[in-house]
Amino acid sequence: MKALDSISLAVEAGDFVALIGPDGAGKSTLIKILCGILDFDEGKVEVLGYQLPEQKNAIKHHIGYLSQRFSLYGNLTVEENLRYFAKVFGVDDYKQRMEKLMKAVDLGAFRDRLAKQLSGGMKQKLGVISGLIHSPQILFLDEPTTGVDPVSRRELFKVVEERVDAGLTVIMSTSYMDEAERAKRVIMFNEGRIIQQGTYDEIVSQAHCRVIVVETTQPVNVVEQMKGKSGVRFINPIGTTVQLLVDEVVTMEQVANQLKGLPNRIYETGLTMENLFINSVMLQKKEHEKEN
Repeated sequence: MKALDSISLAVEAGDFVALIGPDGAGKSTLIKILCGILDFDEGKVEVLGYQLPEQKNAIKHHIGYLSQRFSLYGNLTVEENLRYFAKVFGVDDYKQRMEKLMKAVDLGAFRDRLAKQLSGGMKQKLGVISGLIHSPQILFLDEPTTGVDPVSRRELFKVVEERVDAGLTVIMSTSYMDEAERAKRVIMFNEGRIIQQGTYDEIVSQAHCRVIVVETTQPVNVVEQMKGKSGVRFINPIGTTVQLLVDEVVTMEQVANQLKGLPNRIYETGLTMENLFINSVMLQKKEHEKEN
């Protein structure tokens, strides 16, 4: 079984790219290949002009990497971890840089705390700034906010987005669609393949669908009525509302007529990244069915 299959992509300098998809889709595998951590069986990979895997050691000083699991030194303090990585990467003027980074993620007050004693959110923030201490050209973030509280998430992305504005290239894998919406460009994965990529506006323009929301006291009946109807791509019941992902030609009037008085209210809402991902998966599924 292939972890990645027929992958083709190019990332420009200064881009902020989000890799999204379910667990096992191939996002983390791709990041590890791009970092030179994993080798690959066939194909060509070039990062910052270096050919991988042959020149993987040459890229290490030019990239930062935060893995899914905390991988810093638990028995070192916050400051000691930063100092260690600064020395590993040959950063001489690290003190001012370290202070600035700790302040940016509100870790200054915890400089003397052992890394293993930090909360999950603090560990991830330490991981991010450790990956930035040597001013890399590319920062790879593999599921950076798993188990991170909302405040820490906001602080983490503030630092990342400031660096992107300053020219840093960021490639981030995530399962959170709202995080993907922060990126300039999104690459959608499923079953080891890229199923869609582009900016939010580009993906919307190619989706040819819309979301119609039905508010009702009988959501189960609404789901049953809409199952299998022409133009309905996906049905998502949420409490007393039912979201319908439908072809762009389907109107609210048509939905109301099909439901025969069941809704209390029908309205259209904008496409979210989650809607767009589900739509891409549905289209991939249809293509597979045609092939088989």
